[in-house]
Amino acid sequence: MAQCVLWQANGLVATADTPETCQGFVLQTATEYTSTLTLAQALQPPAGTDIGAAFLLGFSLPVVCFVVARMVRSVFVWEK
Repeated sequence: MAQCVLWQANGLVATADTPETCQGFVLQTATEYTSTLTLAQALQPPAGTDIGAAFLLGFSLPVVCFVVARMVRSVFVWEK
């Protein structure tokens, strides 16, 4: 669990403050630190290249499917 500490003349002194109201430093365990980094990475906005690639895929995939379907349809109509 995170612990609030204050810097005083004799070093770091632990307080009973919650991390939200801490006026000094918050000490975390290794597990808390790892989970904080994981959450921060998950909430980062995607890069511009990722957004561009997703848009291109979302736009071009239906168009390519439509063109392929029209070509297949024309082959079947031509064989009748």
